[in-house]
Amino acid sequence: MKRLVLFLAAAVMVSTVLAGFKYEGEWGKLGQAHGEFNEPLGVDIAPNGNVYVADSRNYRFQYFTADGSFLGRWPYEPAEGLAIAPNGNVYTGGCIDEESLVYYFRPTGSILGSWMTHPGYISYVEGGDVAPNGNVYVAGQIVGFFRNDMVVDYFTDSGSVLGSWYVGDGTERMDVGIAPNGNVYVIYYGRIIYYTANGSLLGSWGSTGSGPGQFRSPEAVDVGPKGRVFVADAGNDRIQYFTPTGSFLGMWGKEGSGPGEFINPSDVRFSPGNGRVYVADRHNHRIQYFVEDIAVRPTSLGRVKALFR
Repeated sequence: MKRLVLFLAAAVMVSTVLAGFKYEGEWGKLGQAHGEFNEPLGVDIAPNGNVYVADSRNYRFQYFTADGSFLGRWPYEPAEGLAIAPNGNVYTGGCIDEESLVYYFRPTGSILGSWMTHPGYISYVEGGDVAPNGNVYVAGQIVGFFRNDMVVDYFTDSGSVLGSWYVGDGTERMDVGIAPNGNVYVIYYGRIIYYTANGSLLGSWGSTGSGPGQFRSPEAVDVGPKGRVFVADAGNDRIQYFTPTGSFLGMWGKEGSGPGEFINPSDVRFSPGNGRVYVADRHNHRIQYFVEDIAVRPTSLGRVKALFR
């Protein structure tokens, strides 16, 4: 009987670890001065922890310390997105005469080069990311006479073609996020589709709606070092995150301008260096950042039994 009593007492003291993300800070407001934005559409984190922002309607890139102190900027049009390589170089999309290009820069903005994604075709870059091995992935459209193809192309860090695969038809917003293991996550028509590094289909999830795991006009996808998938669910004014295979883990945010609220969040990035999640809060003209919140809470014997069924 004594052993049973001890077991029951221990069971009551068992705790569960609950994870989420809490607001930590922000910077920016509507304007043209250093550290101000006009519809920031992209954000990414350099290997040294600096934060780069595509300040779209100011037609420039800006970069900052991890807490938002201004470091520098350079002009670029259209500043609609960016991705940073493991060596710190900055990649972005562009368009000349309806043909899409990829441009890349040194961390301080000096241009290194560019390449055309589909020579001879009308094409547009919709989104992209850089893999841990330095390969550059670009999601975009190829416009034809009878249909528009949505594709993912991938290149070496200087633009040599490595491969391409077809995702579907249409003109929908796309984005790409690369996992630490090289898997490629693509936003396409309100779903997340994921592939191996060379385009073999692995699975998909998501549908239209406002419930957990549903999306309205998702704008961006990123994959953290643990393989968790973060999605900027712009139409629902929130961030959702999932396991690598799409099981819902959590979400935060709602429409508004207060801390932790969003109006059309356009990009999300996880920073391995400090564990923060940075969000480009487009129509609040700011960058917000969040940190994982792990709370240890006591639970009941019934909860313990349920966990181990």
